[in-house]
This record gives sequence, C-alpha cells and structure tokens, in this order.
Amino acid sequence: MNNIEKFIKDQLSVWPLAAANFRAVKTAKYRYFNIGGLECGVQLNPCRITSSTAEIDEQSIKARKCFLCAENRPKEQFHIAYEGKKNRNYRIQINPYPVTKNHLVVVRREHIPQTIWHHFPDMLLFTRTYPEFAVFYNGPFSGASAPDHLHFQACPRGILPLQRAADEFLDTAKNPLAKVQDASLYKFNGFTRGVYVFKATTQKSMAKLFYRLLECSPRREGESEPRFNLFSWYKDGEFRTAVVLRSELRSHHYYAEGEEHLTMSPGAADMAGFFIAPREEDFNKITSEMLSKMVDEVSISAEDEAMVAWRLTRIQPKIDVGIMAAKEIVFEIISDGAGPQKVSWDGGRINYNGVLYDELTFDAITRSTLFAEPTFILHDMTIGIDFHWEQKVNRKFAGRLKFIVEGENIRAVNTIGLEDYLLSVISSEMRADAPLEFLKAHAIISRSWVLRNLKTHDGYDVCADDHCQRYQGLDTATGSNVRDAVDRTWGKVLTYDGQICDARYSKCCGGITEEFSTCWEDVDYPYLKSVPDTPEGGGDPFCDTEDVSILSTVLNDYDLKTMDFFHWTQSYTRSELSELVRRRTGIDFGEIQSLEPIERGPSGRIKYLKITGTKNSQIIGKELAIRRALSNSHLKSSDFEIEWDGDTIVLKGKGWGHGVGLCQIGAAVMACKSYTCEQILSHYYLGTEIKEATQYEK
Repeated sequence: MNNIEKFIKDQLSVWPLAAANFRAVKTAKYRYFNIGGLECGVQLNPCRITSSTAEIDEQSIKARKCFLCAENRPKEQFHIAYEGKKNRNYRIQINPYPVTKNHLVVVRREHIPQTIWHHFPDMLLFTRTYPEFAVFYNGPFSGASAPDHLHFQACPRGILPLQRAADEFLDTAKNPLAKVQDASLYKFNGFTRGVYVFKATTQKSMAKLFYRLLECSPRREGESEPRFNLFSWYKDGEFRTAVVLRSELRSHHYYAEGEEHLTMSPGAADMAGFFIAPREEDFNKITSEMLSKMVDEVSISAEDEAMVAWRLTRIQPKIDVGIMAAKEIVFEIISDGAGPQKVSWDGGRINYNGVLYDELTFDAITRSTLFAEPTFILHDMTIGIDFHWEQKVNRKFAGRLKFIVEGENIRAVNTIGLEDYLLSVISSEMRADAPLEFLKAHAIISRSWVLRNLKTHDGYDVCADDHCQRYQGLDTATGSNVRDAVDRTWGKVLTYDGQICDARYSKCCGGITEEFSTCWEDVDYPYLKSVPDTPEGGGDPFCDTEDVSILSTVLNDYDLKTMDFFHWTQSYTRSELSELVRRRTGIDFGEIQSLEPIERGPSGRIKYLKITGTKNSQIIGKELAIRRALSNSHLKSSDFEIEWDGDTIVLKGKGWGHGVGLCQIGAAVMACKSYTCEQILSHYYLGTEIKEATQYEK
C-alpha cells in the first residue's frame, strides 16, 4: 500500500460523510452515449449538486468562507503534504464529494486565486510522483467551484474517456501542430472543438508548449487566463496532457425550464466525457442530442479554433533596428541578473569588460508565432531626437542585442520579429489603449511601410526614431488593444496593383492630406493623392478636434503637451529669425528680409521657400528642410502663411507633420465615430487592398 492509498484509507476511517460518498460512487448508476466519436458516460451523483449549482460571481464568493482553507474545513478532514516546484506547498486532501474512487483535491497552502500560470509544472511533477493518477484542472470560469483558492484534482489514471482516447491517439500520433525540443502538440479531432493533446519527455518542454497554446487561445477581457479544462498524466516515462478550450461556463440547459432543463455545469470531468448528473430526473431524460448540444455550446467556436491553429503555426520575418548610438552605452541583459553593464568606443572597436571586439552580440531565443518578452534594457536612450519633447529614458526591448561600430560611436542594434517590432511602434507612435480599429489600421500601414523601406541604413534595416518609425521599447505596450491590433492584422499589408504601399503617415494633416512629391522624391503614387480629411459629403475635418477625451486616448503624454496641432502660430523677431536660419541651414543670409513661398502642395504645405537676406538669397526645400530651417527642432508643418508685424514675423500654420497618407489624429477620431479599420484605410489610401505579405508565407 503506497502513502496515498494509506492516506485515503485513514481519512475515510474517521470521516463518515466522506466514507458514505466514496461508497456511493462504487455503486453509482451510469448511462453511456457516443459524443463526437468518444464513448462517454453519465454518472448519477446526487452529492455533486452543491458543486453543480455553485455561484462563482465575486459577491457570492465574498459572502462565503473558503472551504479549501485549512481553518474552514471539517474537523474530520486532514491532509498530507505535497511540495511542487520552487517550494510551492500544497495539501493533498480527499474530495468528500467524489466522482471517482480515490478522488483527490490538491490545494495550494496559501489562499491565492485559481490560476494555471506558474503552477502547471507542479501538476506534472505530481503525475510523475504518483503515476497511477491523472490530474485535472478547472479554470476559474471553466467549472471551478472555488475559483478563489488555487487547486487541482486527481483521479485514477484511465477512468476519464478523453484521457484513454488521447493515450491511444498519442501512441501513434504524427505531424504535430507545434513542437519544441522534447515536446509535441497535436490537434485531437474528436468529441468537440478545441481539443489539443501533448506528449513530452521533460516537464520543462511540456510546460513551454502548454503555455504557448494558452497564449494562442482566446481570452476574455478582464480574465486572467483563457477558458479551458486541463488533464495531465504520466505514462511509460512520458508526460501527457489534454486541453479542452471552451467559451462558456454553462450551456443554455442550466437556465432553461421544463424538458430542456439540466442541472449540469460541465467541469473538467464532464469535458473529458465523464458527465455528472446530480438530479435523477436529468439522468433519466438526458439524450445524446442534449449532451452534444451542451458540449457544443460551452466549447470554443470554429472561428476561434481556426485562429488558435493559425497563431500556433504563423511566422514573422526578422528585421534589424538601429536603436541608439553613443560613445558609451549602458545596458542590462534581463535573464542574467548581472545588472547594468556598459560598452564603449575604443579606437574603432568595442570595449566590453576590457576586451576589444569588432562586433558584440547577446543572443535571445524568441518564438516566431507569439509576442516576445523583454530580454534587455537600454539606459539613457534618446527619444524624440531634434523635437521639442526630446528626452532620455530607459527602455526594455525583446530579441537579440548587437553592438556594432558606427564611425566614432557604438550603435545598439536589435534583431527582432517584425510583429514584435510593431507592438512597440504602435504604442510608441500612439497610446497602446487607443481605439482598436485605429490601432489595427496603424498596424497595417506600419507593417507596410517597413516592408517597403527595409535597408534604409548601413548596418541595419531601420532606425528607432521619427526618421523611420518610433520604436521605443515595450514599456508602453500595455493593455490588450495594441496586442489585439497587431495580432488581428498579423502579416497583413496595404497594397496597390499587387505591390506593397509606401504607407506614409503623420500626426495631423491640418484638414487635407499632402502628396508624396511635396515632401520627398519627384514622384507621386495613385494611393497617396491629396484628400480632404472630412466625412463623405463634407463637414468639419476629422483631425480638427480639441476633445481631450479622444486625444488623451490617442496621444502619448509628451505629444499631449502640443495641443495646438491643427492651428498654430510661431513668432520670431527679425534678428531671432536671421540667427535661427543661419544656425539651422549653415548659410549666412545676413539679416532676413523676406520669406516667399515659391510652390505649395495641394494641402497648402510649402514645397519650396525663397529666403532673401542682406547677404544671400536662396530657395530651400522640400517640406522637411523648410521645417528644420525655421525652428530649433522642427516647425510643426510647412503649411503656413507669413505675416510681418513691424520687425516681427508671424507664421500662422496648420497641421503637424508632412501630412502625407494617414492622419493619425483624424484616423483616431474616425475610429471613435465607429469607422472600421478598412474604412479608415480606404479614406486615406485611395484604391488600396489589404492582403497578406508574401514574407509571411510558410
């Protein structure tokens, strides 16, 4: 007799209630049905009525004592200890209301909420320690009657129909849906939608693949984990697991009246084909059709199942981002715990801990299917270079960190998956919790832009500032909206005539967008025509808003400091202007006499500007050169009128940025007015289509 069997025997000898219920299970009535190809049983078990009807809303849980805490359990109940990974301590107890013989509950000693994160390895260890048992887990919204106290359950291996079927399948399974070293994940096509089975030779590899599945599974807003039931066991030196993803706690039968009513709340046992009917009336009237309908209603949808498969198997190309350059760079590698370290430029090489390198790499393994976690930190990274909000910050990044020599500086280069890159770009350009349809549109155009404009720098693909796209780390990528936006548009790009668009964007167009040739090369694209930023049929421009409730959900804090983005004014005295232009252009015009627009684009932005002074007269352009010449950082736009008031010049302008393509503030306002991602993109990019980029094809 092993220690578990002795524990059960000793416990039942002193606890009459539990002993009676354990005896009743031995003589329980059963009915059998085939559900989705799985031979299932329905057990009549009146003692489970409390569990089946348990209310798990926050108010109900607060109103009762936790029956899994040691101080609240019956005086007859005792336990034996079980230690999981990393000194996580549990109590092994019998379930006084069993559904099988030797039914156990393994309870975390501390009162913490039901969650699988970090605790799955403890379940696996239990199965290896007690291989005669299979363990199962009810998520907090998937059958757990005590979602406030972490626990899992155990029953003899081989009792649950799904576990038996999974064993048979895994013995000969081929072509896994996903795999890591020492572990494979398969789609189990039977019983219901959303059933996945695993096998692994190590706990670590099983846990890694299991958590990957969870990360790919649908999760409701505000819930800590996807809805699922979990089963694990150990067979012939191999860890095995089955997961059933689900959408609902109960089917309509629970709430129905009359013949449709069933007092059944499917938990893990039920979702493994071992159904529990606490009422004899339900036990007698239930049919295979009713059971099939019940399982169908609580399982994930076919659309969500397809999404899970896509997330598990999709890919993302990698790009190199040049983040920052300096004589000395302070950094941290998060996993090694060594704290801040530094590299410095030393005679054209990289000095790291007194050793010189031509190139220095700190590698990181990140999955191509999912969003990566931060792997390193850069200190004193300058963001907003040459803009009024320029500042130094510490930022976390995912992926590989590489240092290269760039002239007389060291350049930090980040090798990162393109979708992980976008997660940072979107939340750096705008707030991570901005309207979802706006963020989806932004994800598509940012992805399009980078794929169209790779290799814009020597030594890396793109830089991390406004010259390319803002890439300021993962610190601001909080909340679900930005992740949902990238996830739902994964691999999608904007195309015109089969080619990826050069999808430009700026903060505020000022009421009408600009053409490409006003700002860059003398070419124009059909999809970047100048368009009014107004609703179809006319009206006020979308971007002409002072609604702080909208702007505060769109603009990052440093951008909110600039609220005069639609109409703005900039003034200089003649002497201030003359000195500014000399310093910014490197040309000594003498005392500035006049500024004369030579050519404007359709939005009103000045393409070429003639500057006349007492010593010199020249035409400068295009749009960005004009903005740089007339500001200590960047003038908000080149769409301005010029007025002289004595010796003071007043520039009265509109918009913020070059104005080509999508207007970020206008697009955000559109999303707040219930425009979809597709409508937003078709408004700013004429004649375009959304397609999957060939770089993502397997």
